[in-house]
Amino acid sequence: MASIEAALAGETVDLLGEAYETVPRTRSVTLAATKLATEQGMILEDDNADPDLQVEYLAKVLALRLKPKNDSSPTADVRLLDLWKQDLLSLDQLFGLIESMSAEKN
Repeated sequence: MASIEAALAGETVDLLGEAYETVPRTRSVTLAATKLATEQGMILEDDNADPDLQVEYLAKVLALRLKPKNDSSPTADVRLLDLWKQDLLSLDQLFGLIESMSAEKN
């Protein structure tokens, strides 16, 4: 038998050594994502935008759906920006993560 609890169970995402758990797309998460898109989303459509600012926006979007599994871990947006600035994260990987999380049941 399927249950709501099972449908809302998070999955683990490894951000190069730091574990995060997915957060379901609840009302509050959806509203926060809509607000973020309204305030900052146009940066993705600006061909002349600073790529660091574009990645910062995408990291904030992902952080709405990822929470650290350990209290000592940084938030997902901080972790993703750090990986980006260290050249350990590519835009293809970032968009791939977004796509895989969009396809999830949550």
